[in-house]
Amino acid sequence: MTARELSEYVIGQAVEQLDELDGATTALRDGAVDSAGNHLRRAEDNILHLDLPVPVSLAATLLGVSERTVRDWIEAGILEVAGARPVALAFKSVAEVRRELQRLRREGASANVRRTLLHRIEDRATLEQPRLRESIEQMRSGKRHYVHRRPTS
Repeated sequence: MTARELSEYVIGQAVEQLDELDGATTALRDGAVDSAGNHLRRAEDNILHLDLPVPVSLAATLLGVSERTVRDWIEAGILEVAGARPVALAFKSVAEVRRELQRLRREGASANVRRTLLHRIEDRATLEQPRLRESIEQMRSGKRHYVHRRPTS
């Protein structure tokens, strides 16, 4: 097996294992086995942080899109570049986009997947902002503090 074949095999297997972990997590969550869920999340995190650069052609295959679409998504900031020559993508980036695409496809989104994907990524980034998280938590707990802007002259 050549180095390229080995790399493609390992990357393909890792992505498939993420799919299996998703299924196992759901099944365990239904059974309320918290400890097993924690182990699965740690395994998932380990897989996502593998230092495996993904060639554009393989990313296109794994994502079920064209190489041109992969390059467009690189330019749009959807996919993270890990290496320049030849262009390779961060494994975590490809895996996360693949999962989001699978969710969108399950929900029936097909007309403009790129726009929907961008919105989901932007929403997730917005929700990770500490001030917004704090505000949401305050709203949920019933704490209200209204701030009114003063008119400027």
